[in-house]
Amino acid sequence: MRLTRRLRQILQLTSREWVDLASAVWRLGVAGLAIAQTASPRIGLVDNCGKGKPIALSSNEARLLERVAWALPRAANIVPWRADCLRQAEAGRRWLERHGIEAEIRLGARKNDQGQPEMHAWLVAGGRVVTGGDISSYAPFGGSDATSR
Repeated sequence: MRLTRRLRQILQLTSREWVDLASAVWRLGVAGLAIAQTASPRIGLVDNCGKGKPIALSSNEARLLERVAWALPRAANIVPWRADCLRQAEAGRRWLERHGIEAEIRLGARKNDQGQPEMHAWLVAGGRVVTGGDISSYAPFGGSDATSR
């Protein structure tokens, strides 16, 4: 039954959603290669957290943020390679940058149930969290609000 429901969901995707998923798969692959080749992707830490105000986005830019936020986690679930939070954030940053939207990768940590630290990466654009899901339990490095710029 689960497979039938999944197939129905797949068949109901719009052509725009198919294009976005294909783009997300491609960008996840490119982001993975870029991260493997560099010691530090562009990540917002102490020096720039908390500066500035959320950027007003046009309606087209806001829709693109929603599309990116929708497509990347879904594509990450179907690709046969590692597509963790950092790779999703980097893929989203590159995708938005290509459309002239400034976005920043943030890092944070929390303690899990065993008291061990868990790291997480998320993408912020226009004062909104684009990738990374619910970040409320993570303390961003640098001590600033997780979404502030």
